[in-house]
Amino acid sequence: MGFYDSKGYSVLAIKSVIYLMKIINIKINCDIFIGSTCPHLNDIKETIKGNKSFRLFLNKNNLKDLYIKFDLALGALGMSFLERIQIGVPSIVIPQNKIQKKLIRYWQRQNVAFVSENNIRSILNSMVNLILCDSIRVTKVENGKALLDGNGSKRIAKIIKDFDEDKISIL
Repeated sequence: MGFYDSKGYSVLAIKSVIYLMKIINIKINCDIFIGSTCPHLNDIKETIKGNKSFRLFLNKNNLKDLYIKFDLALGALGMSFLERIQIGVPSIVIPQNKIQKKLIRYWQRQNVAFVSENNIRSILNSMVNLILCDSIRVTKVENGKALLDGNGSKRIAKIIKDFDEDKISIL
C-alpha cells in the first residue's frame, strides 16, 4: 500500500481486506508499507489496532526484495508499481489523481494489473477477482514481466555513456 497516500486510500484497502476476511472466513496476512509523514498514518494505526493480520512498516526504503514474497499488492502508479509488475507480483492499482487516471488507461491496455476505484466495493471486487481468477491473474503477471525487463536504467546509462557531445545542435 502507498508510501505517502495523500488521499487515504490505504485505510479503504485495509477495510476491504478486513471485510473480505469476514465474508469468506479466511485469514489474510497483510503488510502495510507507509512513510512516517503519511497524513493518514493515525487512521491506519487505528484501523489495524489489535488485528494480528496486519503489520505496519514505516519508511521502508527497498521493497524490491520483499515483493518476491508477496501474493498480491495494492498500490498507486509509480516506481513501486513498475517494480511489482516487473517482478511478477499480482497487483491492484488505485489511481491517486487525474494524471494517474489517464496513465492507467495504458496499463489497462497492457493487461498487467487489476484496476480499482477508491471505494471499498471496487477494491473488494478487484481482490476477489485477483484471488479467484487464476488464469486472469497469471496472464496479467506474465504480461507485466514481458513488458518490463528491469534493464531500463542500464539502457539509459549506455545512451548517456555513448553520448557524443559533438552531435549536440544548439537551437
